[in-house]
Order: sequence, then C-alpha cells, then structure tokens
Amino acid sequence: MLVLSLAACAFEPPPPKTTPVPEQKETLVDCPMRFRFDAKGTAYQHVYVAGEFNAWKEDKLELTDPDGDFVYEGSFTIAALAPGRYAYKFVLKQAGADPVWTLDPQNTRQKVLGTEVNSLVELKDCRVPVLSLDATALGADGTATVTLNIAPGLAENSFDPATLAAKTSTGDHLPVALDGSGKKATVTITNRKDTKVGVWVTAGGAHGDADPLYVPVWTRADGFSWDKSTLYFAFTDRFSSASTKNDAPASCLPQGSLANWLGGDFAGITKKIEDGYFDALSVDAVWISSPNLNPAGCYSGSLGRKYTAYHAYFPMALEETDPHFGSKAELRALVDAAHKKGIRVLVDFVANHLHEESPLVAVHKEWFHPFYKCGWEQPITCWFEPYLPDINYDDDEADAAMVGSALYWIQNFDLDGFRVDAAKHIGHPFVHNLRAEIAAKVEHRPLIDAAPKAVPFYMVGETFTGGWSPTDSSQVDMIKEWVSLAELDGQFDFPLWYQILYTFGKQSSPTGALKTMLQAKIDYGTGAVMSGFIDNHDVPRFISHADNLVNSYTPLSDTSSDEAKTIGWDQTLRPGQPAREEPYRLAQIAWAFLLTQPVVPLIYYGDEIGLPGAGDPDNRRMMAFTGLGAGQTALLERYKKLGALRKTHPALRSKELEMSGLLAAQAAANDDTLVFFKIDPSEEILVVIDRRRDMVTDTLQLWVPDRIAAGAQFRDLETNESFVTTAGRVDVPMQRPNARYLLRVK
Repeated sequence: MLVLSLAACAFEPPPPKTTPVPEQKETLVDCPMRFRFDAKGTAYQHVYVAGEFNAWKEDKLELTDPDGDFVYEGSFTIAALAPGRYAYKFVLKQAGADPVWTLDPQNTRQKVLGTEVNSLVELKDCRVPVLSLDATALGADGTATVTLNIAPGLAENSFDPATLAAKTSTGDHLPVALDGSGKKATVTITNRKDTKVGVWVTAGGAHGDADPLYVPVWTRADGFSWDKSTLYFAFTDRFSSASTKNDAPASCLPQGSLANWLGGDFAGITKKIEDGYFDALSVDAVWISSPNLNPAGCYSGSLGRKYTAYHAYFPMALEETDPHFGSKAELRALVDAAHKKGIRVLVDFVANHLHEESPLVAVHKEWFHPFYKCGWEQPITCWFEPYLPDINYDDDEADAAMVGSALYWIQNFDLDGFRVDAAKHIGHPFVHNLRAEIAAKVEHRPLIDAAPKAVPFYMVGETFTGGWSPTDSSQVDMIKEWVSLAELDGQFDFPLWYQILYTFGKQSSPTGALKTMLQAKIDYGTGAVMSGFIDNHDVPRFISHADNLVNSYTPLSDTSSDEAKTIGWDQTLRPGQPAREEPYRLAQIAWAFLLTQPVVPLIYYGDEIGLPGAGDPDNRRMMAFTGLGAGQTALLERYKKLGALRKTHPALRSKELEMSGLLAAQAAANDDTLVFFKIDPSEEILVVIDRRRDMVTDTLQLWVPDRIAAGAQFRDLETNESFVTTAGRVDVPMQRPNARYLLRVK
C-alpha cells in the first residue's frame, strides 16, 4: 500500500541541468547533511545524492555501504550553505547502464521544481540544540510523563540548562527535570486526569533556540482507536447557537435565508458536548467546520444565486477564527470540553484555495495557478470559482505556509484530526508534506511507516466519486490513490454511500447488488480507516429520498445536481418533514446496516432526527433539538440504541462477514432482504434486514451454516427475544421495514 516502497531501480527523468540555489536568507553555516538509501537487497556500483545544495552534480556526493547490507549512507558538509529547504534525488549507477534518478523512498517530503517532483530535505542550523520525544507514559492515578532527548548543537554552549522549560498549550507551566547526563529530561503532568494535554518543551543556548517540541498526551486510558469510533459532523453554523451576539447575518441576503449565516457557533457545540448529547449517541469524535476567518459578504454560486461563507470554505486568513463562530478562546473551550468527555475533535482543513479577499492573494500572487474554471479536466490547477484562487503547491513557500497553518491549528488547540476538503484537487506533493510534518511534529514517528510515539492524528479525505461496479474499479481507485501511510489514513466511502441510498432510500437497486458489493470486500489499502455515511452536506438528505419513495413523489437527484438545488430553493417543492412512519423506519435500517461495516460511521447532523432537505443549501437547514414529531423521536432513540450496541459489541465493527439468507420457500423476498453474520473471535452476530415498506409482521426463515448445530440460541440485542435453531435454520419474526442484531449465545 505504501508509496514509500518505491523500487530502488524506479526510473525518474533527470532534473533540469540548472536550478537556482535558494535565496540566502539566513546566516551561512557549515552543517552536515545526512542521507540514507536502503536498496532493499540490490547492489549498486555507485549511489550518489544530488540536489539544489550542489547544483545537481550527479557524481560528487557518494553514499557508501561499507558493511555490505545494501544500505548506503553519507554525511556531507557543504561549506557556507544557508539553512533552508532543498530538493534532491538519489542517483543510482550500474556499469554499462544509464544513471537512474529516484526519489528517496524513506523520505516522503517532496519539493516540486518546474513540473518535476523531488525529495525535500531541510537544513537547519546545527549550532542549536535539538529536542526529540523519547516516550510518554500514563500512571494508574492519571499522572502522565513525557521523556525527551536533548541533543546539544555542534558548538560550545549550544545548550543552556537554565533555558529548559515546559508548559501546556493553554500556557500553564509544567515541571521539567533534567537528568545527570544533561541529555534527557522528564516532564510531569498532574491534576489533569481524563483529558488531553498538549505539552510544549523549549530550550536554547548561545547560538539560538531549539525548535519547540510539541507532544500531545491523553491522561485517560479509554482504549480509543479511530477504527472503532463514531463520528458526528456538527456543521458549525447550522448546529447550535449559544449566543446571538455573533450571528451577524449578511445584509445582501434576507435574514433566515438558507444561504445566509444562521447563527451556529463554537459555544453552541460546547454546550451540547457538556449536556451529553454526543455521549447519548455513542459519538466519540466530532468534526466541525473550518475555524478560519471567512469573508462577510455574498458571492455568486450555483444557479446564479448568492451565498455567504457560512460553510467556511472561503478561507481568508491562516491563523484567525471566524467571528461568526467565536473567538480562539471559545474554540479552545470547545476542544477542552470534548476532551474531558473523551471525545476527539476534527476540523475541516481547507487547503485547495483561498478567498480573493485574503491579503495573501495580493502579497503572494505567485502562490496561485492562473485562472481556469473547474470542469472535468485539470483537477489540480482549476479554480472552483473566480473568487477562489487555487493554490499552486509547486511553489515551495506556499506549501510551507499551508503546512505551517495546519500545524498551528493542531498544536495550539490540541486537535485530533483533519477532514481534508477536496483532496483530489490539492495534489500529492502537498498531502505528502502535510502528513510528513504531522508524523514528525505531532505523532513523533521516526519514519513515516514507524509506530507513533505520541497520539495518532487522523486524516480523512473527501474525494467525491461515483458509485461502485463489479466491472469498473475506477471510482474505488480514485479514492484509494490518496490513502497510504504517507498521505491520508482514509477517505469518505462514496461508493458505499451510493449503494446504501439505492438499496434502502430510493430502493432502485435490489439488495442483491449490495450483497455483491459486500462479497467483493473492496480494499482501500492495508490499514485504511475509511468513513461511511448516509448523508453529507453536498447531497440531498436520505430521509427525503425515502419519503419520496414511500409517497411516490418525483424522485430527487442522487447528487449535488442543479436539479436537486433548484428543488431546494422552491418553497412549494422543497421536501417537508415526513409524516408517515415508513421513511423513518428506512432511515433506521440504513443506519443499522452502516454500523455493521468496517468504517468510521458518520452522523451528518440531523440524520438522527430525519432532518429533510434537497440540494445545497436546503440539506443544511438549522438543527432542531425540540418540537420533534413521533417519527423523529423514534429515529433518535434508535440511533442511541444502535450506537451503544456498536460500541459494546466488537463483532459489529469486525471486518469478517459471512453471508446468510432466506430458505428457498421465501426466495421471492430475496431482493428485499439482507442477512449476514458479523464475526469476531469473541462473538458473532446475525444481522437481519428487511426493507419492504408494507409494515407487515411475518416470520423470516433464515438458513444457518453447518457449523451452527440445532438447538443453538440467538438473542436479539435490542428486545432480548430468543430464537433457537432447528436443523439448518432459525425463524425470526420481523415487522418490516426493520433490522435486527441477533447475538449467538455461547
């Protein structure tokens, strides 16, 4: 899966013959540059490193392998070289063959020169000390320790012990003790049990300060892992408002317009965290909108209509919060409240573009691609709108600035993850560099494929694709292209979403198509942590698809089409709150199915109450917490029950699935039922789903495999009803549409 596993002999075109040396902006120093090339068992006559630091001379800096282990190493001091970011490649030579220029397979940082991707190395002033994480530990009483190494710089008085200090991300001082060697120190964290603490360690000496060391530490042993989590998107402006002081709707749109600011804020989300709203849903990760400052006016969008930046996808500043959402202190309070509950916090990271009103656009025109409106071509260089200049990450300063912005939000607010917006439009080099910097400065991985020494940081991407086909893997491949240890941990599973919608919401596809998809066991890569969903903020709401189906209304478009958006703007056509029970039941079984899949299930705010909506922005109505109808209340309660079951039962989260089905006598219902086992070493659960909408109660005769003997017992995890197998079958009554989780009693 890993892009690092480049074959050592992979050919890349040689670099340009002349490349300008980076501008000398800092003091010139004589510091060693160290390189290591693991040839994976291949012997080379010569291995050189060439780059901007030596004008790309291909045969001057040679790596050697004195012990014959096929690992070539070299340390080179290039006189009077300025600290900075340098592009390089390895040059592999064999007798009688042309030299092969290749990226460094162990360094995923990249720098683009012209159109060519190179590896990136950063030369720092070697006269200052270097701080690195050794280990973190958590005691039974909640006391945590951070042990760090201190490497003095290559000069006298490069480390002054009196400068060693530690504090939290909120500025509280922490005790730090230096051991007798003067090269190891320990920070102790007390009185902060069951939360997350961002630890900062600083040190310096006669020649300058070390790069501050940031270490995120959890002081609770909750066994959290991203592949077991449940994620909730609290769309900030539309979720909950705790104050009217920061509402400030734009005057260019009617107040209350769905394209205007509606008032949701950080404090509103904080209150719902503290009130236990997310706990009740078994949610342990919350995704919020990008906190960055956005413009206050109106801008043209689809259908020629005007929209504000309530969605926070028009960033103007890299390190300022939007006043509509609240202050940095209020964002800090949100994160702290979540962490005290053991809830992780992700923010939308918007890296594809900036808004034209950003001062950076005027100051750094070279950071942006020439205008080209997005269509189906040039996804990396196109602009979404004429007022959204597309960032050109071939410019190394732009790359460094945006990676720096990402680290700012992570390290100052102790964030736990990013939802990376429009991943396929950004380009691989930037995503490589983003992951590499987070791996080094947040997770503290010695190599990108090594285990983290600190808390893992989750990055899930958004790559909007089409559906899945057994004869066409292109949509899966498009998503998978960005998933690896060197880039994203996972992406939102759009192919799965389409099939859930077609099977349960629109019912335009038989359950057999979903069975085929399950049996195909789609592979997004070893270790991929994908996220599955029923709704998101770009497509019409599932409950409205289901309501159209039940009432035989005109079907909604599946995607963010102009048709779906037009319906949403028309007060006479936009979907209302479903009045019948069946749409809510279909929403229940769709969620019950998603919770059995090996993904991070996402609740898009309002899914749990059947919030209706057509296309954007109608699918982004204000959340409701009171005045719910009977169907909404029943749906909310089912979300709570099913979420608790997924959290408790590892079989529901397992990747092991075994299909079951109906006996031949009921084969006519095969297109409307879905039956399978979820299996974990500790338990197995029989999942039974019947999507038929007639509200009839009857008994399904299900076959069970030979490994389950007659007399075996199954227990419904919601109702506690028990069912006993006879020879090769178990009979289960269902009031359809419905879903059941049946635990095999051992």
